[in-house]
Amino acid sequence: MQTLLNFEPKNESVSKKKPTNLDPLFIELVVDFAHLLSNEAISRKEFSEIVKTTYSTENPKTALFYQSIFLSDFDTIKLSTNRENILFNH
Repeated sequence: MQTLLNFEPKNESVSKKKPTNLDPLFIELVVDFAHLLSNEAISRKEFSEIVKTTYSTENPKTALFYQSIFLSDFDTIKLSTNRENILFNH
C-alpha cells in the first residue's frame, strides 16, 4: 500500500491523503527534509541514517524528526517522479 503526501511549493503546507501509520510530527516535518529524498525508494533505516549524518541530532527540530521516523510505520520512502509528492510503501 502506498501513502501519498502532497506538498505545495508556494507555502509548503502538507495535504494528507491516507497518512496511516505515520507519526503526526513526522507528517508535519517531513516536508522540511524532503530535499534529502530522490525518486529512488530507500528504506526507513536508510532515510534515518541520511538525516542523522546530514544534520546534527543535537538540534531540537532534527532530534524530534529523527525520533518521529521510528514512531512511523513505513518500509520505504521516495519522491514521485515530478518531485511534488512524497510516497511511502507499507
